[in-house]
This record gives sequence, structure tokens and C-alpha cells, in this order.
Amino acid sequence: EALHRVDDRHGADAAPGVFTVGATGRGQAIALNSDFSINASFDSLPGARPEVAGSYISIIATGIGNTSPLVADGQVAPDSPLAVGIGETMVTIGGVQAQVLFSGLAPGFVGLWQINVLLPDNLPTNAATGLRVTKSRTGGETTLAIASRSEYAAVSGKVADGLSGAALRNATVTL
Repeated sequence: EALHRVDDRHGADAAPGVFTVGATGRGQAIALNSDFSINASFDSLPGARPEVAGSYISIIATGIGNTSPLVADGQVAPDSPLAVGIGETMVTIGGVQAQVLFSGLAPGFVGLWQINVLLPDNLPTNAATGLRVTKSRTGGETTLAIASRSEYAAVSGKVADGLSGAALRNATVTL
């Protein structure tokens, strides 16, 4: 179901399907954080991290249906003009409707639906926050890794020599 696409040029509704890390169509969605890192809990995938509530995220899916301009099956999506999905795309994250910033074919790719959304500010920290996409039909639930803005912080500093305590030149650390 998660990767099923209905050819709607003949009047059938599109069926949203978010790509997931596992082949089941459930669990962690394939999504990119605003800095293009992989969205997932820390240490679950190399370089992965949760995204901070209030930031945007790009979700990768299938089942967009028709676009404007229409892109033929098997053809690369253009970058100008962008192939935008026809009809409303609704995204619910953690039970809260998220603002959809873009819903269309990912430029330069064949058949990948890119959904850019603004994460609601009030989402709590949760490595498995529920995600649902609706476009005439509702897709299955997957998850995103979210960090609450009030619990997210950055720490930076200098690296010191363990013996002398002197700061090492050009050495910093950021967490």
C-alpha cells in the first residue's frame, strides 16, 4: 500500500505513499531536515538527527497524481516551471496539521513526490511522531523524529590540551 500508485490520468484517485527506511511502508519516513541531513533519531542512520519543531522538512513520497505542468510517466521532473501537484495536499504531524510549503515532483528526478512542510511549533520531542499525508485519499501512517524547540540547544567551545590546559589553536567543538 505505501508504495502503490494509481494512474489517475484515467480518473482514479492518487494514493499517497511515503517512502520509509524499512520496506514495510511503516515506521521512519524518508525525509530531509532543513540542513539536508537525514531525519531520524540520533545514531539510527549515519548523520541522522531529529528536526526541531518550527523548522521545515522535505518528505519523499509517491502517488501525487496529476501535476501542472503534466510530466509524462518515466520523464524527469523539470526545475522550471516546477511540476506542482493538482489539488490540496494535507500533512498531519503528531495529530497537528502542518503548513505545506510545496507539493510537487522533485526536480531532476523521475516520479518522486517532494512535500516540503513547516513543522508545527508545539510538537514535543519524539523519535516516532506520527505522520500522515492526504491527497484525495489518506496514506498509511509513518513517523518522523522531532525535537521540541524548548528542549533543543547547541553547545560550543574550544578544545584544550589535556596536560597544559592551553587552548589548541584552530580546534573547536560543537554539539
